[in-house]
Amino acid sequence: MEIKDFQKKFNKRTKNHKLIWNYNARFLHLIEEVGELATIEMQRKGYKQPFKNKDDLKIALADILEDILVLAKKQNISLKELMETLINE
Repeated sequence: MEIKDFQKKFNKRTKNHKLIWNYNARFLHLIEEVGELATIEMQRKGYKQPFKNKDDLKIALADILEDILVLAKKQNISLKELMETLINE
């Protein structure tokens, strides 16, 4: 799937979605999701119990990606722009 097609599908999915909070709420949610990812990694590495599986890791990463995409959308930054910045940084 092309980036622009993914962006269109994502925008359509989130257009009237209850998770389109204001910028501050979305940012705080991103921090919460990163914390969940950190907990999963601590568990996977054996620093915390219980061990989480790969599906939990995929869900945590997807949640973080959703928050990043919504934050970018609220600032009129496309996924393509994000990817180009990442590659050219």
